[in-house]
Amino acid sequence: GQAPIVELELTSRSTNLLLEAGYDTIASIISQLEKDENELLALQGFGQKSLIDLKKRLRADGYIK
Repeated sequence: GQAPIVELELTSRSTNLLLEAGYDTIASIISQLEKDENELLALQGFGQKSLIDLKKRLRADGYIK
């Protein structure tokens, strides 16, 4: 739950964008995805491809289905 997002091994750009937006744990990202993933897409520089990569990593690591 409180695992840092760096453990997802996203690109450093995506990781930095998420950290700057206040998403420092994997749990915080998952809860945002469940609420409204458009909030993530609204981040400057975080687009559809970044979102797809994020979800792939979360699935691969068993965080989401």
